[in-house]
Amino acid sequence: DPTGIAPIVFTVVFSEAINPATFTNADVVITGTAGGTKTVALSTADNITWTASVTGMTSNGTVIADIMADVAQDAAGNGNAASTSSDNTVTWDVPVPPVIIAGPYVKEITDTTAVVEWETNELATSCVLFGVTAPPTVLFCLPDYRTEHSVPLTGLTPDTDYYIQVTTTDTAGTGPTLSGTVPFHTLPTPDLEPPIILEGPVVTSITRNSAVVVWTTNEPTDSTVHYGPTIQRTLTVFESERSVSHEILLTGLSPTTFYYLNVSGVDAAGNGPVVSGMVSFMTLSAPDTVLPVIT
Repeated sequence: DPTGIAPIVFTVVFSEAINPATFTNADVVITGTAGGTKTVALSTADNITWTASVTGMTSNGTVIADIMADVAQDAAGNGNAASTSSDNTVTWDVPVPPVIIAGPYVKEITDTTAVVEWETNELATSCVLFGVTAPPTVLFCLPDYRTEHSVPLTGLTPDTDYYIQVTTTDTAGTGPTLSGTVPFHTLPTPDLEPPIILEGPVVTSITRNSAVVVWTTNEPTDSTVHYGPTIQRTLTVFESERSVSHEILLTGLSPTTFYYLNVSGVDAAGNGPVVSGMVSFMTLSAPDTVLPVIT
């Protein structure tokens, strides 16, 4: 006392067993300032000690139980005396459902999972409604009561619109409090496959000091050419822009020189690098600029 949990239970104790046919729900008089149409339910195990359960309170106030004289009779037909207990008043406070004071937020979204978080002003259940339509209808709850709620969702479909609502009830069973609807979108299925070189590398447009290396990949990747006059290929040209058709110009080459090269690439998801086999080519000779001599 005070309480916000129904029913309010009063205990009625007679000095001896009474005839249960003579004592009914209506014989317990309920008064007080609490609003509502109140009802009484009686029960007993021995016809001496009875419980009177009162429900129907709708506003704050007092609930008072009294038993008038001669409403119940013993086996000899003697009527009871009126109740004189001073402990027959209970203060009723209308139960207030929990309040969501933060959230709900959808975090840690992946292609198949997400985490829903929110806070309540009192200990309450952690339940999430989710689905691909609004309002969502699939219910998932965690056990126990808490004020900081974090509910993982699993088994979601990649690259899909979802909707969530949270619903929460306090330890007294007051509620549920239902949040607004929050949308979110799962990520696409992650790319875990390395790229593939479909054609090349091929060396074209060879001059005495330059050449062009071309190749194609099955998905956009960056472009790297490792080259040099030895198989160690200590020189590198890198192009960060991703493409499936790759073309890299090599300059500053030496005339009449064998060069060795291979190519590599990494896709947007970081898979790779895919590395080609080694190819070689020879630059052209320097032009003959010596004038002929008459001997």
